[in-house]
Amino acid sequence: MLFNDLLSAKGLPDEPLYHPKEAAQLLGVTQTTINAWLRDGRLDGFKAGKHWKYVSRQSLQVLVEGVPRV
Repeated sequence: MLFNDLLSAKGLPDEPLYHPKEAAQLLGVTQTTINAWLRDGRLDGFKAGKHWKYVSRQSLQVLVEGVPRV
């Protein structure tokens, strides 16, 4: 499935950054899982203090679609 199709299916806007709760909804996992993936580097994101505030669209797209082949 393409990332944009998934966004449409979940009713989420196409944004450069997503809150971990939105990322969890998009991928069908818990916010705890998103936070774990942010900690271990599977997803790229930004922290404010101790808490993850944003997940990058690009890292979510790569997780959904896989690494683009050259």
